[in-house]
Amino acid sequence: MGFDYNSLLAFIIFGVTIGVVYGIVALGISLIYSGLDIVHFAHGEMYMFGAFFGLVLAHNVGLPYPVALIGAMVLTALLGMAVERVFYRRLTRAGGGYTVAGMGMIICGFGMSVALVNVAYFIWGAEAEPFRANLDYIPRLQFSGDIEVPESYVLTAIIS
Repeated sequence: MGFDYNSLLAFIIFGVTIGVVYGIVALGISLIYSGLDIVHFAHGEMYMFGAFFGLVLAHNVGLPYPVALIGAMVLTALLGMAVERVFYRRLTRAGGGYTVAGMGMIICGFGMSVALVNVAYFIWGAEAEPFRANLDYIPRLQFSGDIEVPESYVLTAIIS
């Protein structure tokens, strides 16, 4: 049993693509903390809602994939603004850091995380939903051997 270089190349390509997505999420967390001084523990849940918004716009509403992607970004931004206005604004005015108000922001972040997960569970359920998109206009990358990079990975790398 020898070493399979094709599998190694496939793992590297897929790992870099997923790493780029995690990097974008980490940048968002960093920007929120540095700009608003808020430890927003529900950042991953906002990302989840963006995916669900895209799913609804593409599958249920029937929008083309690029339009659904832009619509999901807008809806997620609106959700983020609503969360900031309703929950974080008063706590931010009271102060942050290692004060009682700062602990309030941390508790609010945890609570927001739990609440958003449960809202998503209530709306979409616990079953996995495949995101089928027509990506015929994006080339599928073919490498040596039998390694193919799916269109969704190419699109993810381009957008990120």
